[in-house]
Amino acid sequence: MAAQSSFLKISKFIGESRFLLFTSLIERIFFFVFFLLVAKQFTVEDYGMVITAFTIANVSAILFDLGIPIHLQREIAAGNKAEKLLPPVLSLNTLLLPLFFAVSLAAGIYLYGIDAWTMALISIPVFLFSVSNILSKALAGFGDFRSQFNSVLFPRALNLIAVLTAFYLSSGLQSYLISLSVFALLQTVILARKLSLHLSLRDAFGFSMGRIRELYSVIPLGGAVAFNFLYDKIDILIITKLLGFHESAIYSVSYGLYKTATFSFAFLLIPALTKLSAMSSRMPAFRLLLAKYTWHIFLICLVTTAAVYFLAAPVVTLAYGEKYEESISYLRILSAAMIGIGLNNLFGVALNGLGLYRQNLYVTLIGLAVNIGMNLMLIPGMGILGAVIATIATEYLVLALDSHYISKHFSKTL
Repeated sequence: MAAQSSFLKISKFIGESRFLLFTSLIERIFFFVFFLLVAKQFTVEDYGMVITAFTIANVSAILFDLGIPIHLQREIAAGNKAEKLLPPVLSLNTLLLPLFFAVSLAAGIYLYGIDAWTMALISIPVFLFSVSNILSKALAGFGDFRSQFNSVLFPRALNLIAVLTAFYLSSGLQSYLISLSVFALLQTVILARKLSLHLSLRDAFGFSMGRIRELYSVIPLGGAVAFNFLYDKIDILIITKLLGFHESAIYSVSYGLYKTATFSFAFLLIPALTKLSAMSSRMPAFRLLLAKYTWHIFLICLVTTAAVYFLAAPVVTLAYGEKYEESISYLRILSAAMIGIGLNNLFGVALNGLGLYRQNLYVTLIGLAVNIGMNLMLIPGMGILGAVIATIATEYLVLALDSHYISKHFSKTL
């Protein structure tokens, strides 16, 4: 009866977050199919190159993201006026655009030998997705998850048709990347129109250094977001550098499927930030809500772990083919990290909801340092398995550190 009651409560949480579930599902399916088609049409080495290039562009984007989208969502959810928050965000985004492209192109071309045209075509949609993320988080702050869903559904459906056509016609890689940029731009336009229903965007795009100075206090959050993303992606860059594109492709298939499985709980995290932020001044209510989310995500991750382990072989074989069968064993091992990644994502959201940006920065910085150190020590001798072990260890280390800072904050507020 207790288990049945728990799963009924989970169903209620899912019902409340259904549009986020649908949005997350659409995103996961689209990018899964996109990279799957690239993996199937091109060689293992080419796929490894594409994955590395996307990783470089995403790392560059997150470095200049500064955690501002999360800050924007939290402040709007807490009742602060979005009209004052959005202009400095968009001003800073405009200022950092040239730096993003410079870092992305330089790293891809000079560190990994990726040709400039391919690197540029990959960097453009990544930047557009970064802008979309800002607008999407603002909508989340208003609790308008339906608009988020509608803004994703149409562009992704059209883009999916475009990439399936490119695959059927055996088009070159450029066709995939150009279509990604076109529909990323469409998504940004739709999101801007949806957001304009909640606030006036007339003055939001005015550039002002004074406005940008208002965001200095968010720098610790930005560091936390960047370090968190880096420890999630740094293994691809290290594997490519030490072992080559072939090995990074094999690891990317297993890691990509592992990350795709996290959609089972990820859609709960956006409303969690909004709700926890709103309760940050009422600690008993905050603790109760966090406990509920913890239990629900734990149960979801437990089921997901079993599914990933037992379905690894058929999923890899049917989806990617025999040339990626090495990925099966690595995916099974990675399933052990599912509970860790689920709970440490939730606790990271809790830290942000409490405004503990500096503590979150410490956690992610330590996690990044440990992850890089373990990868550099283990990959030369153990190959891809070393990266898998480093990933699992880092997830549970971050979970332990998040738990420490949350408990410490709770003890201060008793």
